[in-house]
Amino acid sequence: MHQPLPLSPEPSGAEADDSAAAASVPLWVKLAEAKHQEQRRRRRLWFGALAAIVTAALAATLYLLLRPPPASRVTAVEWTHSVIVERYQWVANEGFSPPAQAAEATRDGERVFRVDKVPDGTRTETYTEEERCGEDCSRSQTCKTINGQKKCTTDRRCTTKYCSRTKTRKVAQFKDVPVMRPFFTWKEWGWKQQRVVTNANTSGTPAWPTDEEIALERDVRPGEKERASREARYRVIFRTPEGKFVNYEPQTLEEFTRFGVGTEHALRVDDAGQVEVLE
Repeated sequence: MHQPLPLSPEPSGAEADDSAAAASVPLWVKLAEAKHQEQRRRRRLWFGALAAIVTAALAATLYLLLRPPPASRVTAVEWTHSVIVERYQWVANEGFSPPAQAAEATRDGERVFRVDKVPDGTRTETYTEEERCGEDCSRSQTCKTINGQKKCTTDRRCTTKYCSRTKTRKVAQFKDVPVMRPFFTWKEWGWKQQRVVTNANTSGTPAWPTDEEIALERDVRPGEKERASREARYRVIFRTPEGKFVNYEPQTLEEFTRFGVGTEHALRVDDAGQVEVLE
């Protein structure tokens, strides 16, 4: 058997009132509300698009600012390892005051010890000075009509006038007077560079001269002795993406070994040509 269809529930009093109110809203009000909602939707879309454009522009700017520069290629390297040998020995010296331990001190005439400035009379100097020499004045007249009568007033304005005057004055003058002192030559014990032993190349592993090459204290005479110090210099030549060649000088051997020929590194070169390795 067919069951009877259920009857629709009766609308409540509040729903009936809402339906009636909706039905009573004029059409122009509904159209205005729909237009207002559409405008709000378009504004939201416009602001969203603007925000996306600004975000993309900021991201692009940050990328351009923070991205590493194009890599430069190492085209050549140079290294120099030097050993400076000094010898403590009798050395020739000269000056105005031989030390107490000096030997074979010999007077060698007189030399200029200093130059003094001493007064040497006066001289006449010409100069120009600005002085007051009167006034520059101007007059202006202003007229008004009051009760049918014309009345005028005169305004006088003046400014100070200056003129250039040529004058003379006496000024002190000085002359150079050399002060002479006896000059000496002598010998004394002291350190003096004897030789420099160097290893240099544009390839291979940097190495210091051997002990045999340095030959420390070989052929020294009685009382003499030698000491050695080291000096290293490294140079790397880069070719930039623009085709320019720039030089960079690593400060240590460990840093120098990073720059093999053919390797690429990011550089920053300032206007003065100073090179900074970024990576």
